[in-house]
Amino acid sequence: MKQIVRIVSCLLSCLLLAGCSVYSDAARTLFVEPWNFATQKDAHRSQTRGEDFAARAWSECVAENPKVACRLEFERGFKEGFADFLYAGGTGEAPPVPPRRLWNLDYRTPGGRRAVDDWFAGFRHGAAAARDGGYRETMTIRSSLLPDKHVSNLASPSEGVEQADPPEEVLAPNPTEIVPQSQSPGPKSREP
Repeated sequence: MKQIVRIVSCLLSCLLLAGCSVYSDAARTLFVEPWNFATQKDAHRSQTRGEDFAARAWSECVAENPKVACRLEFERGFKEGFADFLYAGGTGEAPPVPPRRLWNLDYRTPGGRRAVDDWFAGFRHGAAAARDGGYRETMTIRSSLLPDKHVSNLASPSEGVEQADPPEEVLAPNPTEIVPQSQSPGPKSREP
Protein backbone atom coordinates (compact mmCIF):
# COMPACT_ATOMS: atom_id res chain seq x y z
CA MET A 1 0.00 0.00 0.00
CA LYS A 2 2.86 2.37 0.83
CA GLN A 3 4.36 1.73 -2.58
CA ILE A 4 1.11 2.71 -4.34
CA VAL A 5 0.93 5.92 -2.29
CA ARG A 6 4.53 6.74 -3.23
CA ILE A 7 3.85 6.12 -6.93
CA VAL A 8 0.71 8.25 -6.90
CA SER A 9 2.41 11.07 -5.01
CA CYS A 10 5.37 10.91 -7.41
CA LEU A 11 3.03 11.13 -10.41
CA LEU A 12 1.16 14.07 -8.87
CA SER A 13 4.46 15.83 -8.16
CA CYS A 14 5.54 15.34 -11.76
CA LEU A 15 2.26 16.78 -12.98
CA LEU A 16 2.61 19.81 -10.73
CA LEU A 17 6.20 20.35 -11.81
CA ALA A 18 5.29 20.03 -15.48
CA GLY A 19 3.79 23.50 -15.46
CA CYS A 20 0.77 24.94 -17.16
CA SER A 21 1.69 23.70 -20.63
CA VAL A 22 0.49 20.18 -19.81
CA TYR A 23 -2.88 21.50 -18.70
CA SER A 24 -3.25 23.87 -21.65
CA ASP A 25 -2.30 21.07 -24.07
CA ALA A 26 -4.83 18.76 -22.43
CA ALA A 27 -7.56 21.41 -22.60
CA ARG A 28 -6.79 22.09 -26.26
CA THR A 29 -6.80 18.38 -27.13
CA LEU A 30 -9.92 17.49 -25.14
CA PHE A 31 -12.10 20.56 -25.69
CA VAL A 32 -10.91 23.16 -28.22
CA GLU A 33 -9.93 20.91 -31.13
CA PRO A 34 -13.08 18.74 -30.96
CA TRP A 35 -15.15 21.92 -30.85
CA ASN A 36 -13.46 23.24 -34.00
CA PHE A 37 -13.68 19.95 -35.91
CA ALA A 38 -16.53 17.56 -35.16
CA THR A 39 -15.18 14.27 -36.50
CA GLN A 40 -18.43 12.30 -36.58
CA LYS A 41 -20.48 15.15 -38.02
CA ASP A 42 -17.90 15.79 -40.73
CA ALA A 43 -17.63 12.09 -41.55
CA HIS A 44 -21.40 11.86 -41.98
CA ARG A 45 -21.55 15.01 -44.12
CA SER A 46 -18.59 13.84 -46.24
CA GLN A 47 -20.15 10.43 -46.78
CA THR A 48 -23.48 12.01 -47.74
CA ARG A 49 -21.76 14.34 -50.17
CA GLY A 50 -19.87 11.44 -51.74
CA GLU A 51 -23.11 9.45 -52.09
CA ASP A 52 -24.77 12.44 -53.78
CA PHE A 53 -21.87 12.71 -56.23
CA ALA A 54 -22.07 8.94 -56.86
CA ALA A 55 -25.81 9.10 -57.58
CA ARG A 56 -25.28 11.98 -60.01
CA ALA A 57 -22.42 10.15 -61.74
CA TRP A 58 -24.52 6.96 -61.93
CA SER A 59 -27.29 8.92 -63.67
CA GLU A 60 -24.75 10.16 -66.20
CA CYS A 61 -23.43 6.61 -66.70
CA VAL A 62 -26.96 5.29 -67.36
CA ALA A 63 -27.62 8.16 -69.78
CA GLU A 64 -24.48 7.18 -71.74
CA ASN A 65 -25.20 3.43 -71.64
CA PRO A 66 -28.82 2.50 -70.71
CA LYS A 67 -27.99 -1.25 -70.68
CA VAL A 68 -26.16 -0.94 -67.35
CA ALA A 69 -29.33 0.25 -65.59
CA CYS A 70 -30.69 -3.31 -65.38
CA ARG A 71 -27.54 -4.68 -63.72
CA LEU A 72 -28.17 -4.21 -59.98
CA GLU A 73 -24.74 -5.37 -58.75
CA PHE A 74 -22.98 -3.21 -61.34
CA GLU A 75 -24.87 -0.19 -59.96
CA ARG A 76 -24.02 -1.10 -56.36
CA GLY A 77 -20.37 -1.67 -57.28
CA PHE A 78 -20.26 1.60 -59.22
CA LYS A 79 -21.56 3.61 -56.27
CA GLU A 80 -19.36 1.82 -53.76
CA GLY A 81 -16.25 2.24 -55.93
CA PHE A 82 -17.05 5.91 -56.48
CA ALA A 83 -17.51 6.49 -52.74
CA ASP A 84 -14.41 4.45 -51.88
CA PHE A 85 -12.28 6.56 -54.19
CA LEU A 86 -13.65 9.80 -52.71
CA TYR A 87 -14.29 9.12 -49.06
CA ALA A 88 -11.90 6.36 -48.12
CA GLY A 89 -9.02 7.46 -50.36
CA GLY A 90 -9.13 4.29 -52.40
CA THR A 91 -6.79 3.51 -55.28
CA GLY A 92 -9.54 2.76 -57.77
CA GLU A 93 -8.82 -0.95 -57.78
CA ALA A 94 -11.52 -3.29 -56.46
CA PRO A 95 -10.84 -5.11 -53.18
CA PRO A 96 -9.72 -8.75 -53.38
CA VAL A 97 -13.12 -10.05 -52.24
CA PRO A 98 -16.62 -8.63 -52.77
CA PRO A 99 -18.79 -7.31 -49.94
CA ARG A 100 -20.15 -9.86 -47.45
CA ARG A 101 -23.66 -9.78 -48.93
CA LEU A 102 -22.15 -11.44 -52.02
CA TRP A 103 -20.59 -14.28 -50.03
CA ASN A 104 -23.85 -16.21 -49.60
CA LEU A 105 -24.42 -19.59 -51.19
CA ASP A 106 -26.68 -18.03 -53.84
CA TYR A 107 -23.65 -16.23 -55.29
CA ARG A 108 -21.64 -19.45 -55.67
CA THR A 109 -23.55 -20.37 -58.81
CA PRO A 110 -22.80 -19.34 -62.41
CA GLY A 111 -25.42 -16.57 -62.20
CA GLY A 112 -24.08 -15.47 -58.81
CA ARG A 113 -20.55 -15.36 -60.13
CA ARG A 114 -21.71 -13.09 -62.98
CA ALA A 115 -23.31 -10.80 -60.38
CA VAL A 116 -20.04 -10.68 -58.41
CA ASP A 117 -18.13 -9.95 -61.63
CA ASP A 118 -20.64 -7.16 -62.32
CA TRP A 119 -19.95 -5.74 -58.87
CA PHE A 120 -16.17 -5.76 -59.48
CA ALA A 121 -16.61 -4.13 -62.91
CA GLY A 122 -18.97 -1.52 -61.46
CA PHE A 123 -16.55 -0.77 -58.62
CA ARG A 124 -13.69 -0.13 -61.03
CA HIS A 125 -15.91 1.92 -63.35
CA GLY A 126 -17.22 4.05 -60.45
CA ALA A 127 -13.73 4.70 -59.10
CA ALA A 128 -12.56 5.70 -62.59
CA ALA A 129 -15.55 8.05 -62.96
CA ALA A 130 -14.68 9.71 -59.63
CA ARG A 131 -11.03 10.06 -60.63
CA ASP A 132 -11.73 11.34 -64.14
CA GLY A 133 -14.43 13.73 -62.92
CA GLY A 134 -12.04 15.50 -60.53
CA TYR A 135 -14.28 14.82 -57.55
CA ARG A 136 -11.55 13.81 -55.11
CA GLU A 137 -10.19 17.38 -54.91
CA THR A 138 -13.57 18.49 -53.54
CA MET A 139 -13.31 15.95 -50.71
CA THR A 140 -9.74 16.41 -49.54
CA ILE A 141 -8.28 19.00 -47.21
CA ARG A 142 -6.05 21.63 -48.82
CA SER A 143 -2.40 21.47 -47.94
CA SER A 144 0.40 23.93 -48.41
CA LEU A 145 2.45 21.03 -49.78
CA LEU A 146 0.27 20.68 -52.90
CA PRO A 147 1.47 22.51 -56.00
CA ASP A 148 -0.59 25.52 -57.13
CA LYS A 149 -1.75 23.66 -60.26
CA HIS A 150 -4.28 21.79 -58.08
CA VAL A 151 -6.13 25.02 -57.30
CA SER A 152 -7.24 25.39 -60.91
CA ASN A 153 -8.41 21.75 -60.98
CA LEU A 154 -11.12 22.43 -58.42
CA ALA A 155 -13.65 22.58 -61.18
CA SER A 156 -17.39 22.26 -61.08
CA PRO A 157 -18.26 18.90 -59.49
CA SER A 158 -19.47 20.81 -56.44
CA GLU A 159 -21.46 23.91 -57.15
CA GLY A 160 -20.98 26.76 -54.75
CA VAL A 161 -17.29 26.19 -54.03
CA GLU A 162 -15.48 29.44 -54.59
CA GLN A 163 -11.80 29.77 -55.19
CA ALA A 164 -9.94 32.05 -52.85
CA ASP A 165 -8.56 35.31 -54.19
CA PRO A 166 -4.79 35.30 -54.54
CA PRO A 167 -3.09 36.89 -51.55
CA GLU A 168 -2.00 40.49 -51.92
CA GLU A 169 1.68 40.99 -52.42
CA VAL A 170 3.30 42.71 -49.47
CA LEU A 171 6.27 44.80 -50.46
CA ALA A 172 9.18 45.22 -48.13
CA PRO A 173 9.96 48.83 -47.27
CA ASN A 174 12.78 50.57 -49.08
CA PRO A 175 15.74 50.73 -46.65
CA THR A 176 16.48 54.36 -47.63
CA GLU A 177 12.98 55.42 -46.56
CA ILE A 178 13.25 53.95 -43.07
CA VAL A 179 13.73 56.64 -40.44
CA PRO A 180 15.56 55.55 -37.29
CA GLN A 181 13.39 55.71 -34.19
CA SER A 182 15.64 58.26 -32.49
CA GLN A 183 14.96 60.72 -35.36
CA SER A 184 11.30 59.97 -35.86
CA PRO A 185 8.81 62.41 -34.46
CA GLY A 186 6.77 60.78 -31.76
CA PRO A 187 4.94 61.62 -28.62
CA LYS A 188 6.99 63.79 -26.36
CA SER A 189 7.53 62.46 -22.94
CA ARG A 190 6.90 64.69 -19.99
CA GLU A 191 9.72 65.31 -17.72
CA PRO A 192 8.97 65.51 -13.99
